Amino acid sequence: MAVRPRRRIPPRFDALETRLALSLAAGAPTFGLTPPANTISLALGNATRPAAASATTATINPINLTPGRSSTEFGVFVQPYGSSGVVPRIVGVEQNGHQLPVQFGRSYNPHLSSLPSDMSVAFFETGAAGPVTILVAGRGLSTGQYTVETTLVGDVNGDGRVNLADEQAFAGAYVSKPGDATYIAAADYNQNGIINQNDALALERNMTPYRKPGGPWVAINVAPNDAWKGSPSTNSGGETSLKFVTINGYTTPGSIVLVDSTLGVYNFGSVALPTDANGFFTIKPENTAGINIYNFKVLDPFGHQYIRSFPVLWQTYAKPNSPYVFRSTKITLGGGRITGKPAGGQGIGGIIASGGSTTGTGTSSGS
Repeated sequence: MAVRPRRRIPPRFDALETRLALSLAAGAPTFGLTPPANTISLALGNATRPAAASATTATINPINLTPGRSSTEFGVFVQPYGSSGVVPRIVGVEQNGHQLPVQFGRSYNPHLSSLPSDMSVAFFETGAAGPVTILVAGRGLSTGQYTVETTLVGDVNGDGRVNLADEQAFAGAYVSKPGDATYIAAADYNQNGIINQNDALALERNMTPYRKPGGPWVAINVAPNDAWKGSPSTNSGGETSLKFVTINGYTTPGSIVLVDSTLGVYNFGSVALPTDANGFFTIKPENTAGINIYNFKVLDPFGHQYIRSFPVLWQTYAKPNSPYVFRSTKITLGGGRITGKPAGGQGIGGIIASGGSTTGTGTSSGS
C-alpha cells in the first residue's frame, strides 16, 4: 500500500510592527544637529560675500503635498554652522525660477545663540513637487557657513505627509515643552519651545480634507449610557448622575478640538482631542458642581475656529442633602471645596482640579 506524502503546512508568523520612516532620508548628513522627524531636507550653505545671497536646495516629494489643497506649507530654519560668524537672514524661496509666497518669522540673534530656538525662521507654500531654492544672506558684513533645515508643517510622526495619524500624535504632545516626556519636536511647528494653539492651527492648514468645505458646526452630547434616566430638566446641555461623565462630540472630520478648564478662562491650555475620519471625538471629565460648563474650541481643516459651551447638570450633586455639596466645618472654613472621597486621579489632566483635600462620607466611584 502506497503511503501518501504528508502535506506540508506553511509556517505562520505574527505580523511585524510597522515602522514609520523619517522624512529625512536614512544616512543623510545632519551636521551635528538633531532635526525633528518632520525634516525633509538638511543642507549646508556658505555665505562667502557680505550681504550677497547664497543658495541651498531642498526637494519637495509628491507625497509631501496635501491632497485636496492647492498648496502645502513648509518651514525653513537657518542657523550658523559650528563656529561660523555669519548672522543668517532668509532672503526668499524660489521654485522653477519664480518666487514662492513666504512668511518671515524669527530672526537669528547672535546674543541668544545659546538657545536651541535661536535661528532665522520662515514659512513658504508650494503646490508643486520638485526642488526649491532657499536664498540666505549674512546680515551686515557677516559671512560663513550655515545650516538650512526644511520641514513639512504638521507632519508630527515623520512619515512625509499630514493626516489623521499626525493629529492623534499631536493630541498627546499638546501643551508640552522640551524636557517633558510627551514633547514631540515635530509637533512644535515654529520650534519656539512650546506646543500650543498656534501649532494646532499650523497642522490644520496642512491637514488632508476628508469632506467638502462647510461652515462651522459641532454636535455635543452626554453618552447615552451616562445620561440621566429620570425626568429631564430645563438644560441646554446634558444631565448625568455620574461624577465622571463621558461626553461625545461630532464635527468636521480632521478637526482638532481644544478643551478649556471649567473656570471659563478660554485659554484652552488643557487638552487637545483628535477627531477620527468621521469627525467623532470623546472626553471623560470630572463633574465638581451642580452645573458644570465644558468649553470646546474646534479648529477645522478649512480655517474655521469656533467655541461651543456645553453645560452638564450633575444630578447627584444637585439633589437635596447631597454628600458632595460643600459644608463649612471648623477644619475647612470657606467655600469652593468638594466633599466626598477623592477621585484617585481619574479624568482628563488639566480640565478640572478637585480643589485640595476633601472631607465627608460621599463616594465618587461609579457615581
